Amino acid sequence: MLIVIAAAVLLILNGVASLVLVRVGGIERGQRIAQALLVWLLPVVGAAVVLAVNRELTRATVPVRGASPDDVTSMSQMQLGENGGSVSSGADCGGHSCS
Repeated sequence: MLIVIAAAVLLILNGVASLVLVRVGGIERGQRIAQALLVWLLPVVGAAVVLAVNRELTRATVPVRGASPDDVTSMSQMQLGENGGSVSSGADCGGHSCS
């Protein structure tokens, strides 16, 4: 019985990590495949790594309730930088570089 519960938890965790890979934007196809292999070949560790790595990207691409597509685009640009660079720390610098 314990094995069945552990297997169910493992399938749910891997399923959630796989859904995150499908839904998150900004990941190339090859990287997506590599992360999916990591999830399913190293079940618990792979899923934890994929969820942690894609956490910021998921926040940047999930629309806010009631936001228009233009609002979501501008929020993503603020978080990812105008040129798609590194993820910002979330500090509000009035549209200018914080460095």
